[in-house]
Amino acid sequence: MSRAFGHARSRVSTFNRVLAQQEKEIIETALEECYGQVSGPSGAATKLGLPARTLDSKIKRLKIENIGSRFQGPADPFRIERKTT
Repeated sequence: MSRAFGHARSRVSTFNRVLAQQEKEIIETALEECYGQVSGPSGAATKLGLPARTLDSKIKRLKIENIGSRFQGPADPFRIERKTT
């Protein structure tokens, strides 16, 4: 009987790893779309429907690092490139 439980535990463990990986990908995508901003009206927490503290906890638990440097905002649309001669 313990063999049956061992197999079930293995499936649960695999399921948990897959679920955590999907959660990490969703959070990283939201952070990219929000240019690394976690809280505030245009932050990833709002986009995901989570409190900012909950998202902070998930970021730490899933070991998502370098939020600010990885997800930079768009280029300034009003910046004018000038050619030098």
